[in-house]
Amino acid sequence: MVGAVAAVIVVALMPTWTGALSGVAVGAVLTAAIFRGETRIVRRRLAVMAQPFPVAWEAILRARIPYYAALEADERTRFQHLVALFLDEKPIHGVGCAIDDTVRLLVAASAIIPVFAFPGWEYTTLRKVLIRPAAFDAEFRPESAAPGTAAAMALGMVGNSGWFDGVMILSLPDLLAGFAEGAGKHHVGIHEFAHLIDRSDGAIDGLPATLPRACLRPWTTLVHEHLAHRAGADSGLPAYGYTNEAEFFAVASEYFFQSPAELARRDPPLYALLARVFRQDLLARARLMDHGHEPPR
Repeated sequence: MVGAVAAVIVVALMPTWTGALSGVAVGAVLTAAIFRGETRIVRRRLAVMAQPFPVAWEAILRARIPYYAALEADERTRFQHLVALFLDEKPIHGVGCAIDDTVRLLVAASAIIPVFAFPGWEYTTLRKVLIRPAAFDAEFRPESAAPGTAAAMALGMVGNSGWFDGVMILSLPDLLAGFAEGAGKHHVGIHEFAHLIDRSDGAIDGLPATLPRACLRPWTTLVHEHLAHRAGADSGLPAYGYTNEAEFFAVASEYFFQSPAELARRDPPLYALLARVFRQDLLARARLMDHGHEPPR
């Protein structure tokens, strides 16, 4: 491909090219330049992955992330590489609060868990992640500064236009709560990254690009039935999932990764479709993902 691109450029330039370089030499120069440009990111990523994964980071992953603790040794190595790459490429900043390596690792894990079965996945629309000290309203004010608006407070948000495009905002206490023992079905980090997965085909509409074509009709049918009948009492899906199709997917994604055994028991069709969306069957790992499990060595 690189050679073909260079050849096209050479053909375009040769009629007006002045100098002693032959067409072959020009092609070689341009090929080398294009190759360097196209492989820069690959070389950078290889350099990042070549660095030893910090022991302190690995300890945090084991202690705080049951999903990671349940992985096999080779999978944990791949997870570490993905964490390192995410942290190298996506800035994470505290806004009005201090953040440490634990917070950054939890953000990275939130991004990696839902796409772990997709080698080479890119969050191309994400530019940076901002961590705020508490939930916030539409004007980004904390609840303490916006009395009486608790019902409208956001735990997280993904921007898709203007200055906010490519920016994710997460409430620090709610991010931490998603990884805490007894978190249940809620996980704001996975929720917001599910929206980005949904957006990967150009729109946040509850139809993620990872949805296999054969599952399109079963998925849309299931979602519409849920939204029409609000079947939460049977499936256990939190009420916010019934806001619209996009929120259904994001909330169901939280449920799938946080409480897979419960979801599979209470709503087998939804569990089965999400297992295909994410290419992960978590039932085999459900026991290992229990908090307090001693991870395999």
